[in-house]
Amino acid sequence: MNAKILVGIFVIFFLLGALTMVEARSLRNNNPGNIRFDPNNQWLGQVGVDPDGFVIFSSPYYGFRALSLIWLHYQTRDGLTTLTQMGNRYAPGTPGGYGKGLGEQLGVDPNAPFNVEQNLPALLRAIAVNEEGAAGRLFSSSDIQAGVKATLA
Repeated sequence: MNAKILVGIFVIFFLLGALTMVEARSLRNNNPGNIRFDPNNQWLGQVGVDPDGFVIFSSPYYGFRALSLIWLHYQTRDGLTTLTQMGNRYAPGTPGGYGKGLGEQLGVDPNAPFNVEQNLPALLRAIAVNEEGAAGRLFSSSDIQAGVKATLA
């Protein structure tokens, strides 16, 4: 196969991958954790709900802020101590699987005690990637840091 054809094939696959990432729900909704709408909870920065019931935020900053609050509350309010416990609460349809995936990304045992506040930026990145795969890496570190800062202030 000649080099021009190979380059063309590579470009097509790259563009298809980029289009898939743009279509990712979490990016489209500025909702890195794919937080579902709950009428009892009006998030700061929430501007709507998509047709599948996921919150739409005005910017990723608000999405990360909401995600931070959820996971901090799991530990401080609900007394959950491991990624497995918190993952089961966050994504009940994937018992053990959600926390295990986060543990693998973070390089920690999902059944060991985990301090959410001390690991919040890395945890939020791991959740975004767990939700959308490679597309989750498109959220900026500055949006993550801003959401964490707003939550811990």
